[in-house]
Amino acid sequence: MNKIISYLKTHEILTASIAVVLAIALGFCISSTVNNTILAPHTGRTEIVTEVVEETEAVRRYMESRELIARPEMFIAVEENPKEEETQAKLITYIADGITAKVYCMEDTVGELFGLAGVNIDATDRLEKMAYSWSTAPEEVLTPESSLEDGMVINVVRVDSEYIQKEVTVAYTTTYRDNNTMDKGTTKVVQQGSNGKTIETYKVVRENGEVVSTEKVSSQVVSYPTNAIVDVGTVPVFYASNGTKVRYSKKIRVKLTCYTASYKDTGKHPDHPEFGITYSGYKARIGIVACDPKYIPLNTNLYVTIDGQKDYGFCWTGDIGGGVKGNHLDLYVNTQAESDGFGVKYGYAYVLYNQTGYPF
Repeated sequence: MNKIISYLKTHEILTASIAVVLAIALGFCISSTVNNTILAPHTGRTEIVTEVVEETEAVRRYMESRELIARPEMFIAVEENPKEEETQAKLITYIADGITAKVYCMEDTVGELFGLAGVNIDATDRLEKMAYSWSTAPEEVLTPESSLEDGMVINVVRVDSEYIQKEVTVAYTTTYRDNNTMDKGTTKVVQQGSNGKTIETYKVVRENGEVVSTEKVSSQVVSYPTNAIVDVGTVPVFYASNGTKVRYSKKIRVKLTCYTASYKDTGKHPDHPEFGITYSGYKARIGIVACDPKYIPLNTNLYVTIDGQKDYGFCWTGDIGGGVKGNHLDLYVNTQAESDGFGVKYGYAYVLYNQTGYPF
């Protein structure tokens, strides 16, 4: 190689054809004894130079044609007997930004290597020493100050993070309250509900563009929800045979008979001072019924239905009778014929929700 350069300097023949020959000759000077490396950044191509070369126009053209760069110290003036220093380069493989490159270099640290290769390393990036370029788990984590070792494989993990905000709706709840003044099956909205809102902030971490973690770091209340309040009626209701709405608190299955103020039914003649007077002191009439106070108290407002026939209707327990025992009601009627013809029947006594006492 020195002879070729000397020949060119002596005869000053620098034609385009000889420059090509020189470039080819330079390429064939690669051997296993490595002194320097000319590197094409990010492509993974390297040219291994085994001799000290002079910075000549031919060399520059050769490098430009191959898109190569070199450090300035690789070019020195050619002497008659240049003293070459034997230096062992290291073979390093690095993976960065989707590219795998093999580089011979004489640098000492990881940071110096990437400075030579033109690969920018941010403080957030992670440098991993791998067993092989296809490894999935690192052997250790490196720093820019870590020493280079021959055959080392370095994986550059680009780590970046960002904070994102998400608006979250906080649903309101509904409170249901029993209302003992409202009919069962009915509702009333006492307070309308409205949703609240919070802003949640998440830290999203990516490695080589892939999300590896999402962590909620804060939650800020923008508005609190307003809970709804709904009253629910609890008063049972039924509709009588004539369509009347009856609100009640208790429903009792009862035995039914009838009576009048007659001597036959009461044992009192019309001239008796208590003839036609009920136990409560009121004169007997339609709507006053006799009861057993142990089961259905006196002075109780009722609505009575009769199985298979017209309802007796609204009534009041204002009387008692010797033959009235248990859940038994003796209904007052106007005539003896009605009383005798009624016999024994059954029905329901509805204890009215609003007790008003003597209703007549």
